[in-house]
Amino acid sequence: MKRILQLLLPNFLFIILNASAQSPTIQWAHSFGGSLQDFARCVHQTTDGGFIMAGYTDSHDSDVTGFHGTTNFDDYWVVKTDSLGTLQWQKCLGGTGHDFGYSIAQGIDGGYAITGSSDSQDGDLSTFWGSTDCWLAKLDAGGNLQWQKTLGGTGSDAGHCIQATADGGYIIAATYTYVDTANNLNENYWIVKIDSLGTLQWQHLYGGSSPENAWFIMPTFDQGYIVAGTSSSNDSNVTGNKGGTDCWILKIDSVGEIQWEKSYGSHVNDYCFSITQTKDGGFIFIAQPQGHDSDVSCVGFRDYWLVKLDPSGNMQWQQCFGGSGYDQGYSVIQSSDGGYVVAGFSNSIDGDVTGNHGADYWIIKTDSIGNLEWQKCLGGSSSGETARSIEETSDGGFIVGGDARSNNGDVTDHRGLSGVEDFWLVKLAPLGLSVPVQEEKEFTVYPNPAKESLQLAIPMATENSLQNRTLRILNLIGEEMMAVKVDAEPTTINVKNLASGMYFVAVQTEEGMAIGRFVKE
Repeated sequence: MKRILQLLLPNFLFIILNASAQSPTIQWAHSFGGSLQDFARCVHQTTDGGFIMAGYTDSHDSDVTGFHGTTNFDDYWVVKTDSLGTLQWQKCLGGTGHDFGYSIAQGIDGGYAITGSSDSQDGDLSTFWGSTDCWLAKLDAGGNLQWQKTLGGTGSDAGHCIQATADGGYIIAATYTYVDTANNLNENYWIVKIDSLGTLQWQHLYGGSSPENAWFIMPTFDQGYIVAGTSSSNDSNVTGNKGGTDCWILKIDSVGEIQWEKSYGSHVNDYCFSITQTKDGGFIFIAQPQGHDSDVSCVGFRDYWLVKLDPSGNMQWQQCFGGSGYDQGYSVIQSSDGGYVVAGFSNSIDGDVTGNHGADYWIIKTDSIGNLEWQKCLGGSSSGETARSIEETSDGGFIVGGDARSNNGDVTDHRGLSGVEDFWLVKLAPLGLSVPVQEEKEFTVYPNPAKESLQLAIPMATENSLQNRTLRILNLIGEEMMAVKVDAEPTTINVKNLASGMYFVAVQTEEGMAIGRFVKE
């Protein structure tokens, strides 16, 4: 139900909250890359209020510098932006081979660890084990390489997800390839724990006699870990396979011992790419089923399949979302209101999907039991926008990362050749928030984000017009958090005691209402 709160300020400053149907607006969107292919695989908000993206690039121009390889040989590529998506620094990592970055995490030291796969034997790499390796690189907060580590064997190995741990180290979900006792090539989940310097602390393989691929891992409340991926086995560590490739969820303790495992899916191939622990101690995962039986209630061709588990892995509920086309979810989070947000892509133009430009980022938001609250398509007319990662931001909005091919619609600053992918970073506003103000009455607030103090510059106001005025700082639901008398500009305000989040600044002048906005770190 739409709720409109009229604040008790002159000239009617409105904050409109519509939490049931209205989708969030785009605050800003930026492309990063060069003339060739640039694929982003994850994004996170950083402790300074900015954002870090990781993936890989084939470019060596425009935004991309320091490339190690040649055309068709990729580097890990890391992009750091400020809170408004402005590029602060970028870093290419790798050698003259194929280096594919898949995941990045900010550690407790403020630096960044990135993992992926590499077959390079030169450049930033000092060790090569064979075929492709799981390669780790650690950057400081400014993007300088601190250390690197190659993990693997003689087969094709890849790190797909890395997360920081409370002890200052990292946990990695990887896939390990080997020749089994029957002389067959096989793949298993490979979970690796390292310390802050990349030293191996422990590692375990999990799976059966058919391939397993671990795609996502996260620490859990009990100091263990939850792992999501796919399995085709029905032996050894894997039970309950429904047929073909299933979603396989694995719960392990702090040293990698199995606590429980479960398979979910249909009689054909089903794929799971992301899982998160929920506030009730359970779990939610996003998958793409290709069948319509056994665990799967979806009837579409390929839908978002959202599945809620209890703390022991028992299915509590499931929901399907999509249209008659191809819909695939890659990232799921629980939002601060207890609901769930999923990012992926869709080329459907019916069913749950509206506003599609071609093949778009597709973002959906559900309530706590999986009922659809809103959906949003983001992209342009070139069929190829894919969202790989989403997070809720400190201001209550969302940051979405992936890649885009378009140079129209929502994509306005494409770097590459026509139809070639760029990193694409999109910031969505806090849900349903709009603040209509009188034209030409916004003013500058800096620094933004702010830590302890805030300065205001109000060009429309004269010294006389600000005398004896009261400046009000409001939170997102219109509650007054501070009221300060001002008499001139620029004005400095102490905001040290405000909680982290987004705020509005309002002051009535003789010329009208002036509005500013800022994020408190």
